[in-house]
Formats: sequence, structure tokens, C-alpha cells
Amino acid sequence: MISRFKKFFGPPVFDDPDKTRRAQNLNTILNALLVITLLWAWYPIFVQGGSQIHLALGVIGILAGMYALLKSGRVQLVGNFLALTLWALVVGLMWTFGGVRNSGFSALAIIVVIASLTIGAKAGIYYGVMSALAGALLVMAENRGWLPPYAYEPNTTILTSYAMVFIAVGLLLSLAIGNINRALKASINSAQKAQDNLNLLEQKRLELETQTVSLEQKNLALQMAAEVAHISAQIKNQDDLLEEIVHLLSTRLKIDHIGIFLADEQFEHAHLLATNSEEGREMLASGYKLEISTSAFGFALPESDVIACQAGEQSYFISQPVSLAESKTNRSYPIVTSSQLLGLINVQTLSPEPLQIDPDTFRGIVAQIALSLENMRLIDQLQKQVREIKSLAKEATQTAWKEWERRQVLGYSYNQLQLLPYRETFPRPVHDLLMSGKAASYRIPDPKPRSRLVAPIILRDNVIGVIGYEDENPEHVWHASEITLLETIAGRVSLALENSRLVADAQQRAEQERVLGQITTKVRETFDIETILQTAVAEIQKSYELEEAEIRLQASPHDQ
Repeated sequence: MISRFKKFFGPPVFDDPDKTRRAQNLNTILNALLVITLLWAWYPIFVQGGSQIHLALGVIGILAGMYALLKSGRVQLVGNFLALTLWALVVGLMWTFGGVRNSGFSALAIIVVIASLTIGAKAGIYYGVMSALAGALLVMAENRGWLPPYAYEPNTTILTSYAMVFIAVGLLLSLAIGNINRALKASINSAQKAQDNLNLLEQKRLELETQTVSLEQKNLALQMAAEVAHISAQIKNQDDLLEEIVHLLSTRLKIDHIGIFLADEQFEHAHLLATNSEEGREMLASGYKLEISTSAFGFALPESDVIACQAGEQSYFISQPVSLAESKTNRSYPIVTSSQLLGLINVQTLSPEPLQIDPDTFRGIVAQIALSLENMRLIDQLQKQVREIKSLAKEATQTAWKEWERRQVLGYSYNQLQLLPYRETFPRPVHDLLMSGKAASYRIPDPKPRSRLVAPIILRDNVIGVIGYEDENPEHVWHASEITLLETIAGRVSLALENSRLVADAQQRAEQERVLGQITTKVRETFDIETILQTAVAEIQKSYELEEAEIRLQASPHDQ
């Protein structure tokens, strides 16, 4: 029951903050009017009785109706009705009971405040003007005798009237002060929230600037890494690659001095191989190098003068490069791979301003440089191995064909009638052209002059033979298409000859294996040593078509 009364007499809440504020003001005023009405109505209801009971109950009923309308959200209607009803009631009473000399006339000021709090500032001004006009009208009516003579009221009535006015004014002042305090608190909260929002925005702005700088740094690192990779893909020489990297870093990052050191094979020194400053070039010309050790005890230097790095399971310690004159920044970054130390990059600036790129991002660029250098070294090693393999294959091919040349005649000629063995010694200029891998043409003199075109048969960079054809016209000029055709035929012939040689060698080895297998089989047929020796020597002589074969056991010095 009590909670229901609290809910009924409590202020309603709406989605609109301004509407909620006016509803709270109206609820407070209605509560005050209810208290004033009860103070006024207790005597008629409980003591005097009569017709004033109906008036008191009617006023209470009107207040209850306004409570109900206020709860339903009709805030504007309740405010207008309340202000207009109270204003009309006070003016009517003043017209009936003494005009402006009546103490109740001061209630018009209360109504102006009520209108301002419940309807708005414009309503307050409107009711203030109406109250002034009503006061002037009452004065004029009293002067002309239109109003009944002023009847002096008992002191109790006057005290009651002033008490009601004071209570109403106090409640309204309390309400106004409460509104002012709420407005101030709201303003302070808004200002605090605005300041918090500004602080948050400033923090976010700083974070955004930091992230922007970080993204710019990463973007620059990616661009630099991509350019380093592009350069390494185009340049096959390590010295040229280092020069291009130094030029790229000094141009893009505005670095006054860059020195690239590479470690030797013994990992004892790191030699300066590329730089961009004049002092660096002087150091390069003097053979400047850094000491490398795989143990911290290898240096009798302060810790600040030694650069330590880890590559795989090995720790390296490198002496710090010297600082140039007027150098403000001196940083060194080891160039390492997953397994070994490649070298070191030293950057120095003369300006007190920091580098455009932070150390962590620069290490990413150094990692790409290390990858490019390692790839170049791997390519060099692979090319070296390929050259060695080609050289071995060339020697093997040359040896094999020389062996074939000793076994049989490998030169033939065809005269459109038959194929005949053929050998010829070429003129010296023609021989030199053929040995260099080029086709050559020359004129054959008497007894039958004619023009000849020859091309080398090349196999694994070895000239293993010559092929050519002739024209009966000694003045015949060999065209490019004829030369190309002959060179193509020579290439096909070289492959066919090599395949044939490999097949013949394979057949020979198979025959040798077969013969050895037969000899071994027959030798194993007996366990008698004399029979084994006789069988072995007989089979060897027979299989290899030898005139004589001999096997000796424990030959004496006199027999040798």
C-alpha cells in the first residue's frame, strides 16, 4: 500500500529529458498544493462543516485528476491548466476580498514562478505581464468603488494566509534551487564528459599518430626489402650488390655514413667492402677491418665496444666500428642468417635528429640484405659446382672419344655412290674456326676444285668431329640457311654419336660381365687347385681371343 502511494505521488519519467524535468517540477508543485490544501481544508472538513466541505473535496479531486494526467504523460496540459486555474482563482479572490491590499495578491508571484517551471520561460513572462495588468485593473476598480470595501481580517487568518504563502514560496524556491543545482550538476557532468572525451580523443589521436608512424615505418621497411630483393635479382656480382644497397639506404633514409662489412671464411675479420662517405672511402682504401671472435674472452675491450650476436648455435663477438668525426649516432646491425654470421652494417649520422626509421624496422631490412647475400653466395657455389661438373664431363667425354679414335677409323665420305673411310687435314684457319665451335667454308684446289662447308660436331664443349658438304662450283657462296642447317645436323649427329658410344660401352661392359660370369662358374665347378688354374687360363685365352695366357702362383725371383 505504501509503495503504491509513493509510486502515485512520485515524479514520472519519460524518454525526453526536458519533459521529465517539467514533470518533476509539476509533481513537486502538486505535492505542495496538496499540503497547502490540507492545511486550509482541515478546519472546514473536521470542525466547521457545511458547504465548504464540498469545496475542499472538490479541490482535492482536481489535484488527484492532475496527478493522473501527469502520470499519463499530459505534462503540457497539466502545466497550462494548473497555472491558468491558480491565476484565475487568485485574481477572483482579490476581486472579491479587497484587491491588491489583500495579502493573497502576492500569490500571483508564485504563479509566475510555477508557470516558468512547468511550462517555460515564455509562459512565466506571459503570466507576469497578465499579473501586472490585473493589479492595475484592481487598483483602478478600487479607486472607482467597483470593489467591496476592504474588510479587515483577523490575525489568525492573516497569519494562516502568510504561512501558506511562505510555505509555497519556500517550496518553489527549493524547487528552483533544486533545478538550478541539477542544471549545474548536469553542466558540470557535461563539461567533465566533454573534457574526458577530449582527453580520450587526444589519447586516440596520439595512438593513431603512433600507429601511423609504425605503419609508415613498416611500409618503408617493406619497400626497402622489396627494392633490395629486386636489386639482388638483377645484379649477380656481390660488390655491385653492396654498392647498390649502400646507395639505396643512403638515398631513401638520408644516412650520412653507411659501412657494410663482410666476414672472411675463417671468421677472424669483417672487411669493409662498401660505403658512401668520404671518410668511409678512405677507410676502405686503407683496408679497414673489424675483429671477430667466437668467444667473449677473445677481446680485451669494454663491453660497449663489442657487438654480440647469435647465429644458429654459435655466438659471435665483433669489435665496434670507429665513430666518425662529429658523429651524433653510431649504430651497428649484424648481418646473420639462421646458421652463420655474414657481416655487419654500420650507420652513422651527423645530424642530432633521430633516424627516419627505428632500429627494429631497420633490422628487418638487414634481414632481407642477409637473405640476398646468402642467396648470391649459394648461387655462386652452385655455379661453381656446375662448372666443375661440366669440366669433369668434358674431360670424360674427351677421354672416351680419344679412346674410340684409337680403336677404329671414324672418318667417312660419301660421293653419291658409296661410303668410304676418309681422313683430311684442314687448313690452319679452318682448323682454328672449327675448334672454336664455328662453321667454316673454304675452297678445295686441284685436281677437282670445289667449295666446301664444314661445321664442328660438339659434345659437352668438346669438338669430337666435323661434318660438311661440298658444292662442285668452287665459287659457291654458302648462305646463312645452309650454315644453320649444317650446324643443326651437327648437333643432332653429336647426340646420336654419344648415345651410340654409350650403348656400345654398355654392351662391352655387359659382355665383360658375361665372360667373367662364365669363367667364375667354370672355376667353381671343382675344388682342385690345378684344375682351377687350368680352367681359368683356358677360359681367359678363349674368351679374349689371346695368343697366350699365363697364370703363376708364388713366382720365384729367378722367374721374374
